Amino acid sequence: MATQETIGRVRGWWSETIEKPVCMAVEMCKPYIVFPECEISVSGNNAKLKANLLSDEKMVESGFRWIGAIGKWVFNKVILPRQGISFTVSIPKEHSENFRIDVLDDLFGQPYDYQGILSKPTYDEPNRVAVKCYQEVEKYMERLQKAGIIEGHVKGEYI
Repeated sequence: MATQETIGRVRGWWSETIEKPVCMAVEMCKPYIVFPECEISVSGNNAKLKANLLSDEKMVESGFRWIGAIGKWVFNKVILPRQGISFTVSIPKEHSENFRIDVLDDLFGQPYDYQGILSKPTYDEPNRVAVKCYQEVEKYMERLQKAGIIEGHVKGEYI
């Protein structure tokens, strides 16, 4: 014959006393990458980074376009189309030291913090979208550095 038992707030009918469940220990995986501490500039980028303006022709060859209304050279690439994530570098013509590098989630109109996602431990494999984003951003940063537009970037450092 079954007896009525109450454990915590759960009430039910069973034939024997149920012991409190034991949670299984789950190990955390290491972060995909740990970005070293760095000084942040006024525009929110790594302070080691610098932007250089080249001739108009070289800027266009490198993928930038001039937006006269805001007085900036802008490089914009959609790096993950299905997720709506883009990589943007904007350099003011008058004050190139105030350049910005942004990785944006265009679907939600906000920054996509792939670096924050990848630098935290997880219970599972690293976030695939963040890993792909990291790889694409590094590819474009290397390209812009080779062109002489960006300098001071080291792969694996905070952008």
